[in-house]
Amino acid sequence: MILLDAHTHLYECFDLAASLDAALRQLRQPDGGTNGLRACMLTERSECSFFQRLENGALPPPAGWSVSPRGISSLCLTSPAGEELWLLAGRQIKTSEKLEISALFFHEIIPDGTPIRVALHRVIESGGTPCLNWALGKWLFARGRLIEELIREHAAHLLLCDSSMRPIGWPEPHAFAAARQRHVPILAGTDPLPCPLDQTRIGSYAVAIQAPFDPTQPDESFRKALFTPPENIRHIGRRSSIPLVLKRQRAYHRSTAQPATPPAEKT
Repeated sequence: MILLDAHTHLYECFDLAASLDAALRQLRQPDGGTNGLRACMLTERSECSFFQRLENGALPPPAGWSVSPRGISSLCLTSPAGEELWLLAGRQIKTSEKLEISALFFHEIIPDGTPIRVALHRVIESGGTPCLNWALGKWLFARGRLIEELIREHAAHLLLCDSSMRPIGWPEPHAFAAARQRHVPILAGTDPLPCPLDQTRIGSYAVAIQAPFDPTQPDESFRKALFTPPENIRHIGRRSSIPLVLKRQRAYHRSTAQPATPPAEKT
């Protein structure tokens, strides 16, 4: 069993130890057990490089933690208690259509503002795995129809990912039904926002995947697991309630608000 948060961010405003501890605590099987591999798929913005910095030692792990590179796109972190948490490399692209792609098992930076079809082709041609991430209000109308077109065009290579920011009780987008018709896997992830409130949210909404794993080929094992038959993928944890989504958004906007510039003193 692989327990995977498929849309993870780490930010400079996070306490890294608190985020990693939260992931270990919250990545649990439907029955509450923690047996199996626990993993987080990083979807790093262009200004972020946590995977690379942890891999090359530029960013020391928290006290008591150790880092062991296992593949080109996988790190195994071991907690002070001896528990393992895998981090998988990936990049985020905000396209010209204001949609969001996660390029999984991918290290290159594709500039934000790239048209979505161009970005998808670059990820696929470079050996990455593209994943379309749900975002509030962005999968409606013309953009919703575009998502469904991309599912038809790239079903063999494409993943979709639900988000903890889709409030509990909020209807599924039509694209999810289109994905199921073409056997496109639908993953789940927390998509934490860059504010301290979200630093312990990692692992709270994820997937449990029943799939084989070869520790000598971790990258390929994780990649194949994402494309396992949909009946072997279960969503675990919880999405946020409407009040919590609003609270998370307010905390994010407060953290990014620039303080007002005081008026210049008269001389």
